[in-house]
Amino acid sequence: MTINGLVVLAAAALAGYLARHPRVLRAQRFASGTLLGFLAAKMATSRPN
Repeated sequence: MTINGLVVLAAAALAGYLARHPRVLRAQRFASGTLLGFLAAKMATSRPN
């Protein structure tokens, strides 16, 4: 229960920081999108075992 509370507090703090710094939010979204696109391309081109 304590760990879940700490995760919630950290997420709230991060959300507040990103709300005050839109450039960081844009960079985070770009990085996440790039990573997810890479993983999607990797899955699309991989062969099943």
